[in-house]
Amino acid sequence: MKSIVTSFFLALLATSCLAGEKEKAFEESFRSAVSMNDQAMFELVQFANNTPKLFRDMIMESLREDRKKTIKAISFSDPAKDAVFEFEYGGTTYTTSLPVVKEMKIKYDMTKDASGVEGTTYRLGLHDGVYKIVVPQAK
Repeated sequence: MKSIVTSFFLALLATSCLAGEKEKAFEESFRSAVSMNDQAMFELVQFANNTPKLFRDMIMESLREDRKKTIKAISFSDPAKDAVFEFEYGGTTYTTSLPVVKEMKIKYDMTKDASGVEGTTYRLGLHDGVYKIVVPQAK
């Protein structure tokens, strides 16, 4: 019994270390894309064929804005247990392009920024074992 409990805790530790590695890798990719160009930012997103132009434009504009600001900190958290990822707009029900497994919160350095926007949050899903920013898609 003791070995089963030990094995369980070792497996749990390995899983949380791997999850931490994915977060670190995505943060590095995000910071690198910020310093490169808009296209590099857009490659971090899991777009869907049935994502309306309005929602594509919104996420693309948010990512462009991230490139203009100074990032103070990035953190990751699990989505709230009661988080809702479906909504209705214009008579259509939308969900996310991937199941949401994490939220990435970005906090900006406000020292030289008068916009009043202190941060943003992106919802992340896994695609081929790598985090991607999710976007709405018609259900």
